[in-house]
Amino acid sequence: MMLSIIVPAYNVEEYLDRCIASIIIQQLKDYEIVIINDGSTDQTLKIAQLLEKKYSEITVISQCNAGLSAVRNKGIKIAKGKYILFLDSDDFYNPNCVKFLLEQMEEFNLDVLQFGYEINKTGNVREAFLPNSVELFNSKKFIERCFFTPYAVTKIINTNFLIRENIYFVEGKFMEDDYFSTELFLKASRIGRTDLCVYNYYRNANSITRTRNLSHECKIIEDLFFSITQHFQLYKYAKRKEYSENALANLQERREAIVFFTLIRMLRAGISFDKIIDKLDAIGFNKFEIFPRNYYGSHLRINICKLLKYLFNHKFVIRIFSKLKLFTYV
Repeated sequence: MMLSIIVPAYNVEEYLDRCIASIIIQQLKDYEIVIINDGSTDQTLKIAQLLEKKYSEITVISQCNAGLSAVRNKGIKIAKGKYILFLDSDDFYNPNCVKFLLEQMEEFNLDVLQFGYEINKTGNVREAFLPNSVELFNSKKFIERCFFTPYAVTKIINTNFLIRENIYFVEGKFMEDDYFSTELFLKASRIGRTDLCVYNYYRNANSITRTRNLSHECKIIEDLFFSITQHFQLYKYAKRKEYSENALANLQERREAIVFFTLIRMLRAGISFDKIIDKLDAIGFNKFEIFPRNYYGSHLRINICKLLKYLFNHKFVIRIFSKLKLFTYV
């Protein structure tokens, strides 16, 4: 079998049909769609089972809620395809794209191919322009050029490569995609990249979670610090493998960006300055060398972030600013 598409599904009764339809119209051969229902409490499972009856390519698995990472890991372990894709069930593909990805994986014997995505607020699909080729890299050159995106759903991956290198998602943690993607590119030998916009990340006002629950915020913050320590291990791995200074700087920047926005999140959650300093000391983090380059927003927000970088590097000053409402604008 050529391809396994893993579709985690949790309370997506409104979107699952569209998601699966975007796969069916790809006109693929020799593939499977694995829908893993992760303890949904709405009609998701029923819809999935109806789709399973309609399309022979679909297999439905249902389990108690275990979280996105656990579902994806199960998908890796049971996948029959030579290659694997992850598609979140409220998102969808543009038409006539996946076949191109498979052709490139086969032609160049790739471990992983990264493709483009867009944030879609309307739910409308569009035709994507197919490029003539992909750019090819080894791991060191790819990371040196800082091309990688932190999303697992924007990669088609050789399944044997994942299993051989023992690359799985860290379960029960926030930002699991970022660590997975970084490890993926550090361990891959043959990497491809295309700007072809394959993936639609569907987002509207109703789907954005803006919880202010303190316990939830604290869980996310703990997970972010876990991610920071994991990224440091990947940085040390790259250093042992003698990656270039530019590549190491890019890996360091990713770690610093996570630290930076974690601190902002802590301040917005009302966590005391002393606890923030304790957290920084615990991970041995003393100074921000690089302002995150990939931060987008209004000039006001960007200037505030630049100010915060200065404050985080001068801890005695932040005691004053931590009492202000500045952080609600970040």
